[in-house]
Amino acid sequence: MRRLDGHAEAASVRLSRAQITPSLLETSRSPLSLLLMRTTIRPVTLFVLLSLAFGSAIIFVVPPLRGPDEIAHFLRIYSYARGELLPATEVNGRKGVLVERELYKQLYFFRAAGEWFATAGMG
Repeated sequence: MRRLDGHAEAASVRLSRAQITPSLLETSRSPLSLLLMRTTIRPVTLFVLLSLAFGSAIIFVVPPLRGPDEIAHFLRIYSYARGELLPATEVNGRKGVLVERELYKQLYFFRAAGEWFATAGMG
């Protein structure tokens, strides 16, 4: 822009669509990223939707207390619910939480069943 006698001169350029070529950046993008840009789905939204879909599927596929360390997590939360933040008992150098006999039997069932399924799958 140049000023002459207090007046401003401006130049405008009009480009037709035929003159505009896609940049190297636009042509090198993957089809997935182009799809996401065109549908205006944010990555966060996509992540939440996929997490809900796969998380819901896993909830129905994996039975309760059958994960690799589910019993340990359950016992930790059980101790927190009883107000014990640290393991209260030590037997033979191992720290842990004392549970009622009936709860122990139920947890033992799940642990034994998990071990049985693990060894049956290998044999």
